[in-house]
Amino acid sequence: MPSPAEVTVVIIAPPGYQRDGLRVLLRAYDRIALAGEADNLASAVQLITERAPALAVLKNGENGDAPWAGLRQLKTQYPQVQFVVLVLDHSKEEQARAAGADAVLLEGFTSETMFRTIDQMMATV
Repeated sequence: MPSPAEVTVVIIAPPGYQRDGLRVLLRAYDRIALAGEADNLASAVQLITERAPALAVLKNGENGDAPWAGLRQLKTQYPQVQFVVLVLDHSKEEQARAAGADAVLLEGFTSETMFRTIDQMMATV
């Protein structure tokens, strides 16, 4: 059971270097308790249901497989879960926000930016 200061997080990203990097980055922050990882939004549903994370970090697909409909559905089903979406460019940033992302980070963000974003999001919960 995480301490009250910890934020439970689920990573939603395809297996590979980017997800591995996200895992390392999030574990480096002492406020994060990693609750699990899912390959995509469909497989994230069970994980979110079982683990009830406060936050989900979603990596947008690079091959045009934007998960906007799935994000909208999850935000409707689990309004208590905050979603940070990682995108490649500003057009995807707008799409992510329209789909219900609580925060959006553009590729190339710093660890400080991510941690500050998480802190700001969790301060309002």
